[in-house]
This record gives sequence, C-alpha cells and structure tokens, in this order.
Amino acid sequence: MQQGADMKTFKYTYFILTVYIICSVSACSYNNLQPSEFDIESAGSNFVIETASKCHAIDGSVIVYKSGFSVINNTIMGEGERFFFNGKENNSFINRFMISSFPLDSIVAITLYEDYTGTRLIANGSLGAFGFAIGGITIYCIACPKCCFGSCPTVYTSENNISLLETELFSSSISRMLEDNDLDKLNQKVPDDGIYKLKITNEALETHYIDKFNLIAAEHPSGTKVYPNISKGLTIINRTVPVETAVNSEGEDILKEVAYEDTISYRSGMTMVNKLKNGPAYDRIEFTSAIPENGSNAKLLVRYRNTLLSTILFYDVVLGSQGIRAVEWIDKMNNNETYAADFKMIYDNFSGMQFEIFVNGEWVEAEKFPDAGPICWKQTAAEIPVSGMKELKCRIKFIPDNFMIDYIGIEYGGYDECSLKTDTVRLSEIKSLSGKSTDNAFGLIQNSDKQYLITNPGDSYTLIYKIKKTAESEQTLFISSRGYYNEWIRGSWIKNDPSAHIFNLYNINGNLRLVAESWESNKTLIESEFFNTRIPVKEK
Repeated sequence: MQQGADMKTFKYTYFILTVYIICSVSACSYNNLQPSEFDIESAGSNFVIETASKCHAIDGSVIVYKSGFSVINNTIMGEGERFFFNGKENNSFINRFMISSFPLDSIVAITLYEDYTGTRLIANGSLGAFGFAIGGITIYCIACPKCCFGSCPTVYTSENNISLLETELFSSSISRMLEDNDLDKLNQKVPDDGIYKLKITNEALETHYIDKFNLIAAEHPSGTKVYPNISKGLTIINRTVPVETAVNSEGEDILKEVAYEDTISYRSGMTMVNKLKNGPAYDRIEFTSAIPENGSNAKLLVRYRNTLLSTILFYDVVLGSQGIRAVEWIDKMNNNETYAADFKMIYDNFSGMQFEIFVNGEWVEAEKFPDAGPICWKQTAAEIPVSGMKELKCRIKFIPDNFMIDYIGIEYGGYDECSLKTDTVRLSEIKSLSGKSTDNAFGLIQNSDKQYLITNPGDSYTLIYKIKKTAESEQTLFISSRGYYNEWIRGSWIKNDPSAHIFNLYNINGNLRLVAESWESNKTLIESEFFNTRIPVKEK
C-alpha cells in the first residue's frame, strides 16, 4: 500500500479533484448520503465496503461503485463504472465504461457515502441525475471554482407567473453539527384568493438538509411593519427615521450611505481589509440619535447583506487549501462535536455584526445581527431600553468588508408586541419537480426532528398554502426554518503545494492573512461572475 500513498503528489491530486467535480455534478449523485474518506492505509489487502463509494485512481479516473465492493488480495472486485476526463479546457467530456476488477495499489483515495442519519452506510443513489443541463457550469467551476454560485436553500414566491427571489435559509449552517434555526421575512403579500405558493430551490453545488420549514403569518395593525429581531422574536414598527450621525472606525462621516433604503450602501474597502494581514481587525459604524422626552423604548432597524468575503473564506481558505482532504474536514464537521464546537466558537468572531450600546460611560455588548448571506438584503431589528437617557449611542462591529449596510433607522415608542398575533400556516400541498404531490415530504419539514428533506443541485419543491386573508389588519409572512448544507468538493481548488498555507482552525492570524490576500486578488472577478453561475433548476 505504500506505493499508493507515495503517489499523492500535486499532479495526481489536481487531476483527481478535476474528475471528482465532473463526476459529482454530471453523473454521480447520491441522494441522502454524505461523503467521508476511507483510510486505505489501515484497511489491509482484504476487506469489504458495503456502501456507495468512489475510488480515485492514480491516472485521474474515478470508479463509482453504487453498491460497494470487495477487496481480495489487493484487487477490487465488484460492478463499477469508470470515468475519464479528457482534460481539454474548452472541449471537456467524460468517457466511461463498466469494470469488474481493479488493482487496489492504483487507488489513491476512496470516498464513502453515508446515510444522513449517521447510522448504517447504504447505497441509495443513481447515475445520470443531472446531465447536460449543468455541464457548462460544471466545466466553468473547474476553471474558476471560487466564482461559482454557492448558497444555502433559496426561496421564491411568484406574482403573475414571475418568480421573485425572496430569501436564503440558514446561511451559516455549513455542517450537521452547526445546524441552526433561521427566521426570514417574505415581501410577497397574501393574494386575494388566499392561495400562496413558495418554491424551495437548490441552485448551488451543495446538498441541502432541510429539517423544518414553516410558514408563519403575523397579523398587525394597518400601516405597521414587522421584522425579525436579534433576540429571535419579532418587532413591530410604525415608522423609522434615519439616525442623526454615523461614522466608521476611521472617523469618516458615512451618514449619506446609511440614511436611505436605496442600495447605496456602506462598505469598508480594501484599506481596512488589509489590516487583517496582521491579525484580527474590525470596522465599526458608530451612530447616535436624540431620545425624545419620556422615551422609554427604541426600535432599531438595520438593512444589510453579506459581501462575498465569507465565500472567499469558506471556498479558498477553509476548503480549497485542503485539496482532497476537504472531504475529511466535511466529515469531521458533520460528526466530530468537539471540533465543530471549536470551529463555531472561532467562526463566531468572524461572522455577524456585534451590536453594542454606550451605557454609563462604557460600551455594553448586546446580541449579534446574524449573517444574511450574499444573495438577498435582510432587515433585522433590535429593541433597546432607553428610559432616563437623553441620547442613544450605539455601534455595530464587523470584519472589514464582510457586510454592505444600506440603512440604519430608529423609532421611539410605537406599538408594542401585544398588537401582534402569529400563527403557523398549514401546508396544503407540496409538489416535486415532476409536479406530483409528495406526501412523505410533509412530515420531513413539519417539525425539527432530524428527518430531512434533502435536495441536490437543480432540485426544487413547490409548497402551496391556503391563507385566510384579513381585511381589518395587515398580514406579513415569515419562514421559520432549520437545517444545514454540505458544500461539494470543487475540482482543482488549489495546488497541493506543501509550502502553501493549509487550513488550520487554530492558526487564526494565518487564516485571516490568506482571506485578505485572496480577497485582494479575487474580489473584482468573483463579484462580477458569482451571481451568473446558479445551477439551473431541473424542469419537469
């Protein structure tokens, strides 16, 4: 087995990863399964694999075994399909043929696919799940993997048969151990007939695990609006006005960037990002507002979204730098509770916007404004007790250029939450891509119970609700969701250079330096190309 280990050089790893992504997207989808790397070195010369698997060969080919295989005297025995990539950038294609035996010493890595429940390994996949529809995007992702669209589940509503992008779900839940809840506001109102349709799509090279998806209807007084707040509840707002002053961490006046909801937003810029090359650094927006006489409660509203800086962190620094070992890392994040907890603790210092209030001469931390993801603007509120204060002084703190902040507004007084009634809307029907009702999906998304609705690239589900429209009050709809997603390994992510930086969770300064360097080199390219590479939703 030493021969196989010695051949894990950059040349082979580069080629293996290239075939891996072609095979994964074009032909080899294993629904309900998660990848993990098999330890070839410790397996010996005789063993059995009883699960769907991929064997990565020294010559750059990949052998897919849908039902596992046996190894007898260093020879793989079983029904497999072998894939070759011709390697031509502008005319890429796959050759494949069936095999029944193959020398184990010619295999450099084996990827197993595990049942998402984490119990028995099963073969529950099929070949030919995707095909030509996304072939062009696949090849583009090989040439520029960091440019490829990557997002959690995206949700659409429709009006006059036109799809409207509404939101993305649990954008920070990158593994099973980091599964989390999310609450997102929908802009589309209830139609007159009360028939409300949503579409959940997977438009990225990811597998999505949706544990819960509930539609929440909030009734509130006419003329008011309702938003999620940082305390995980809802805040009712009548009318906000812009804050009176706003400066960034450099003391620059940025009020004009955050005074209106107009997409002319504040961003930190590369000068601040470059400070990350020397270790942790933060930008801040400090803002003030005069509190009216007898004011007792302030309601803050922030409209923002992530830039693609977090995407660079995840694609280049965390996954890309590890090459083929990114499979191991994903497995560890899904199954190693201690490591995943360490990752979350460190990542929490990078993600979100920390909210702080100036009280009695010192800054006091409140909760965080969560990540919004790079796709849609998010509006999130915070409620602040201000009794006895004459001026409200607050700030939000974040990693430089990780966010675009479009609006910061405030309201004093107004309606309290007693004026708000919420109810979970019953799901009437859920349809798969074929247009047929999918009864078993009802139970998968109704409760948070570790029973997942699982989607792969190009998948979508249409959810239909019947809502009783009210005339005497406003209705605002929200999605209460829970779940996580696993990123697919991208071909030729990075050269497997032993002298290059390889992701180490605990080397914080090194990781931040690489984020800054990669953002400096790739920001223009990724921002121009990223949103053009969504995986087309498969049509019935």
